[in-house]
Amino acid sequence: DAVALRKGQPIDLDGVPHKCIESQASKQARQAAVIRTKLVNLVTGNNIEKTFKSNEKLEKAAIEYTSVTFTYVDEGSYVFTNMETFEEERLPAELLGDAVAYLSEGMDVKVAKYDGRAIDMELPTTIDTPILETEPGEQGDRANAGSKPAVVAGGKVIQVPLFVNVGDMVRVDTREDRYVTRV
Repeated sequence: DAVALRKGQPIDLDGVPHKCIESQASKQARQAAVIRTKLVNLVTGNNIEKTFKSNEKLEKAAIEYTSVTFTYVDEGSYVFTNMETFEEERLPAELLGDAVAYLSEGMDVKVAKYDGRAIDMELPTTIDTPILETEPGEQGDRANAGSKPAVVAGGKVIQVPLFVNVGDMVRVDTREDRYVTRV
């Protein structure tokens, strides 16, 4: 059902795989609930907005996932190794998008393929990363609801609690760029 559609989930729309990048349910008086979504076409990379009825049936996209390990960057391509076959696969930075900020050598990820062609990469749900930059948090400072911006490895900026300092290892939810806990 469309009501179960979540961010990052692949669906088949008119025979073409799409990935949900945003999903919001809304209900108006005396009308059935609708699900407003933003989808990215995994073949062309184009974004579309689509509204579904909440009870509308959606088909899961016929996508094959392969587990690979990130090894290195070479001339704008990110090189991954399939640890079962030891084949290397090069993916362009455009395909990976914002996910490159979280990539680190030796990280296991999943590459999504459609018709034998890489169309997307899926990071682990959470990763552990060091805090590279943040302001010292004042315990009495509550103007910013007990959080402050911090730069993690890869350059991504996330909100962290005031007690987190430079050098601390934190767990980050890669789907929402959100602090989970200090590790």
